[in-house]
Amino acid sequence: MAWYLHVVRLHARLHGPDHTETVLAFRRAYSMWKALPAPDAARLAEGLIEAFTELQGAGTEAVPRMLEHLQQLQRSAGGQLASAAPTV
Repeated sequence: MAWYLHVVRLHARLHGPDHTETVLAFRRAYSMWKALPAPDAARLAEGLIEAFTELQGAGTEAVPRMLEHLQQLQRSAGGQLASAAPTV
């Protein structure tokens, strides 16, 4: 996950947050995060949301989706992931 986030930051700095390559990097990072097992997704969400918010661009589209997905994971886990969810 760290590598995907590094690539997002790299593209954002080189091309800007709205460039096609940056948007694709955001999508890849989001897709990789969403495919993680629930405990890992919950554990890594805060850092990813923080980075996406910082970088803006496509990240601002991903943050609400991530929060929604986290809520779904928490419901599925019977609230057991609540303590790992970010407070954004």
